Amino acid sequence: MLYMKALQRKLSSTSIICLSLHPGVVNTSLSGIFRYQRLMSFVMAIFFKKPEEGSYTSCFAAASPTVRESAEKYKGAYFMPVGVITQPSPNSQRMDLQEELWETTEKYLVGELK
Repeated sequence: MLYMKALQRKLSSTSIICLSLHPGVVNTSLSGIFRYQRLMSFVMAIFFKKPEEGSYTSCFAAASPTVRESAEKYKGAYFMPVGVITQPSPNSQRMDLQEELWETTEKYLVGELK
């Protein structure tokens, strides 16, 4: 979220739309990492979204004409299922943390390339 917000700010004069999203709680193959796999598979099948449903928010963000048509509304937005703009945590909106992450990432990436 921090990096996306910083990237959107840096690209604010372009038509690029940077988004972040939460797909929701999705029933994936993670039940295999738990001690009681069968029980977790059962619980996840009942309470978690199917993988197809978990992809809805990503698909909306990537392909919805609404996002492109209302670009200023969606630039730097945080989506919760399905396609609902939500306020992210207060820390993710702190410009000082966004810049610190951006600079640290640049430092390591540029340092690695040399």
